[in-house]
Amino acid sequence: MAFLRPFKCVDLAATGDSVKCQSIMEATFVMLGEKSASKCKKCATD
Repeated sequence: MAFLRPFKCVDLAATGDSVKCQSIMEATFVMLGEKSASKCKKCATD
């Protein structure tokens, strides 16, 4: 797994006594062993 944007917590506006935050992260899977993976031909459907 590769991280395009690292995980971070951004504080949001406080409502009364509660504290809220937003989790932000962007990740993708990376194929390391291309020869061991299957091959897909004409997989796209229109």
